[in-house]
Amino acid sequence: PIDSVVAIMLVPLATSIVFRGIPFPVQIFSWAMTVAFIVCSAAFVRLDQSAVSLCIFVPTALFMLYEGERQNRMMFHLTDRMAFVLQENERLADETHANELRHMLGNVAHDLKTPLTAFITCMDMMGTTLDGFEVNSEKGIMTATEVQSNVTQLCDLLGSLKNASTFMTMAINRCVDFTRASKGMALIAHPETFNLRRAMNLPMRVITDMQS
Repeated sequence: PIDSVVAIMLVPLATSIVFRGIPFPVQIFSWAMTVAFIVCSAAFVRLDQSAVSLCIFVPTALFMLYEGERQNRMMFHLTDRMAFVLQENERLADETHANELRHMLGNVAHDLKTPLTAFITCMDMMGTTLDGFEVNSEKGIMTATEVQSNVTQLCDLLGSLKNASTFMTMAINRCVDFTRASKGMALIAHPETFNLRRAMNLPMRVITDMQS
């Protein structure tokens, strides 16, 4: 009889382990049938002393099974919810990164548009100046002052082209640095001496050369 009581007490644990993953009603049915079989078997040997223990233990074990199943359902719900939140966070992070990349590309495109326009304008002006220089040379009517003026103008245009090229290089380097940083690569700073006023006036000179 004592062995029967111990067996009944171990049934909920064994049922939870063996029938893990099976719907809760099936577990309850299996547990109830096992307990009923043990109780009926014990009744033939007159289980008098342990009858009270069985009456107390059966509802308690039933409650334990129900509570365990409820906790399992809650944990499953929380796990599923956590997986959904993590997936949503990853989607938002990817979307934010894509927006930042589009914003960066838009800024770079805008920064490159100004020096490219200045570059093309200077090339057109250099072509016009050289054409005029060639025509006047054929006519033989150019003076030393005119030649010097044309050369000075060409030098100024070459300086504008240099400024535009420098500004374009800076914009491209910024794009490359952003790409490296987004991939997790460490950016190493290299000390360099430069003229602050010249660096700050570079964008203004590019815009002025384009408008003049």
